[in-house]
Amino acid sequence: MSYCAGSQSLTLVDSATVNSPDLISIDQSDNIYISDVKGNVYKFGSNLNKPLVYSPDKPAKITFLETWQGLRIFCFYRDIQEFALLNRFLNSSENYLFDLPEIQFAVAATTSFDNNLWILDQPSMSLLKYNISSNSIEFTKPLDLTFQKPFSEIILFREYQNRIYLIDKQNGIFIFDNLGNFISNEKLKTSASISFFENYLYYLENGRLIFKNLYSSGSYNIDLPKNRTPNQVVRNSMGIYLLEGESVYFYRIN
Repeated sequence: MSYCAGSQSLTLVDSATVNSPDLISIDQSDNIYISDVKGNVYKFGSNLNKPLVYSPDKPAKITFLETWQGLRIFCFYRDIQEFALLNRFLNSSENYLFDLPEIQFAVAATTSFDNNLWILDQPSMSLLKYNISSNSIEFTKPLDLTFQKPFSEIILFREYQNRIYLIDKQNGIFIFDNLGNFISNEKLKTSASISFFENYLYYLENGRLIFKNLYSSGSYNIDLPKNRTPNQVVRNSMGIYLLEGESVYFYRIN
C-alpha cells in the first residue's frame, strides 16, 4: 500500500510486534531499538527482521534510550538513578550508579560525542558533564537563571551536531554549545515524539511529521497514513518507523 506524503509517497514494507513497548530509537546504521516498560531492549535491522534482545538483571523502566552511536547503547533509569552501556550485540557488563555528591537527582542523562555523559540535575538546576572512566564531574553549568520555571517534563535531551538540545514541556527548546554554554531558547508547543534527521528537528503533530531546519527558517511536512495513529515516529534515509500500540511499522519513502 502507498500513501501520499506531500510530493512523496509512503509504502508499507514490514511490521513487527513488541509486548508493552515504551521508547523507540535509531542508530546511524539504520538499526531500530525499542524498549518495553520492563527495561528490555529489542534491536531490529532496518527491515524489522528478527531482533536481538537485552534483558536487564534488575527490571526498570528506561527513561532515556540513546542509540545514535551504534557501538554503544545508553540506557538511563531515572527512578533508580542508574545507567547501562550496551555494545552492538546488546551485551552489558554492569549497571552504573550515580553516586557523586554533585548529582543529587539526575532527571535526565544522555551521551556526549567524547564518550562521556551530560546530566541534568534537578535539585541544583544544573547541566553537568560527567566523565564515565574517572567517575567525576568535569564541569557544572547552573541553569537557574536560564529556566524561568523548574524542569517539568523533559521530552528530549541530546547532543547533536556539536550542540546540546534540551526540550522541556513547559519551557520549550533550549540550545547549548558543546561546552554547556547557553545559545538560545524558543517555544515548541508539542509534547509528542521528537528527534533529529540530517539538519532537521522533527516532531509528530496532528497526523504529520513536522521538520524544522536547525539553522534556518526552512521546514517541510510528511503526512502519515490516515489509518495510523502512532505515538512515536523515527526517520532514517529510507523511510519512517511508526510505533503504534504493540506494533512498529516501516514505511519506505519513495
